[in-house]
Amino acid sequence: MRRTALVPLLLALGTTVGHAQEPLTLEQAIAWTLAGNPAVHVSDAGIREAAERVTQARAGYLPRVNLVESWQRSDQPVFVFSSLLSQRRFTDAGFAIDALNHPDAHDNFRTAVAVEQPVFDGTRTATALRAARLDAQLAELDRAALVADLRLAVTRAYGQVLQAEAARAAADAAVAAAEEDLRRAERRRDAGFETDANVLALAVHLAEIRARQIGAASDEDVARVALNQAMGVALTRQFALAPVQPAAPGAPGDGLPGSAGGLRARGKAARSARHRRRSPPARVRHLRRP
Repeated sequence: MRRTALVPLLLALGTTVGHAQEPLTLEQAIAWTLAGNPAVHVSDAGIREAAERVTQARAGYLPRVNLVESWQRSDQPVFVFSSLLSQRRFTDAGFAIDALNHPDAHDNFRTAVAVEQPVFDGTRTATALRAARLDAQLAELDRAALVADLRLAVTRAYGQVLQAEAARAAADAAVAAAEEDLRRAERRRDAGFETDANVLALAVHLAEIRARQIGAASDEDVARVALNQAMGVALTRQFALAPVQPAAPGAPGDGLPGSAGGLRARGKAARSARHRRRSPPARVRHLRRP
């Protein structure tokens, strides 16, 4: 079913075979993949968010300044009396019975500045800062693991295209050899040195080789589509892939810090450490039981 869905796309690819192919190296393919993958952008945003949370947690050590301004206006006797008294503007005329019972509307403006400096908060700020730093490290490890997985995926797709190209080239050579064998057999048959049965067998063999050639060309088209999809470019773009040099002896392998497996192991260890930090020890849980 998947091959059937790819038929229109493969036909479109076939119309562009005659066009000039763009050169492409493995490093370029990896760079395009990392630059255009939405998951990498999401991971970068997560790292920035984690860094801002560290700054937010560190703000618990800083002093806090609050500036409050208020304004009230009323002719309520109690409000007017208390406002004049708090403003230290109360006079002897304010004791008049009529002024006390029916005062004029009065405005009360108030400005207050408060400064708070935490001295001791029971290690709450230190714990929040340590947790924020661990989350930031975990976000960086998750991004590194994502990048390693993407590099592995595009490298695998790149290698599959090279393998498909080699298979198609081998199929083309096999078809050329089979056609030459058939022509030679036909000439020998015409000269009386070959039978029709042998010529027919070579024709059947040529048909089988051509079927393999068609399958190899289709596999190459599918591999190219998978590579373009991994890089995030148009599926119909054609690239001339450069050969990949063999890895040097002693290259980092799975489980080392630079490999995808090593990054995933470090990320798992960081998550386990955060889980242990958030979960109370067994002895404490035992003491909390009724």
